[in-house]
Amino acid sequence: MWSTLKRLCSSLNVPPETERSDENFLAYISNRVTFLNDSEKVVALLLDEIHIAPFFDYKSGNVVGNAYDSVLAANSAFVFMVSSLTSSFVEVAHIVPVKKINHVDLHSIIRKVVMGLEKAGLKVMSSN
Repeated sequence: MWSTLKRLCSSLNVPPETERSDENFLAYISNRVTFLNDSEKVVALLLDEIHIAPFFDYKSGNVVGNAYDSVLAANSAFVFMVSSLTSSFVEVAHIVPVKKINHVDLHSIIRKVVMGLEKAGLKVMSSN
């Protein structure tokens, strides 16, 4: 799974700051949804935490590696994926790098992701 995430993240030419802005939030998955039929848009939201090496990197004019919740380098990331209940469609929707996150902030992020997915045209029926 790590190689898939690494490949996906490096192929996207979108700095993390751009993805975090409200107008670009979930831009990648919003584009992918346009290729699905209505039945394929019924999805389960999957959330996984992966541990990463904490370091900063300079990429495409931006410093990456900072945590969502800290000025320090992230040491884990929450990966939000969607999986269609009626087809083989599975896609990474959002990645949130964190240093240490509390339940209030995590709940807020999950809520924002679910609402963003539904705004993009997906119908979130369940989560893990």
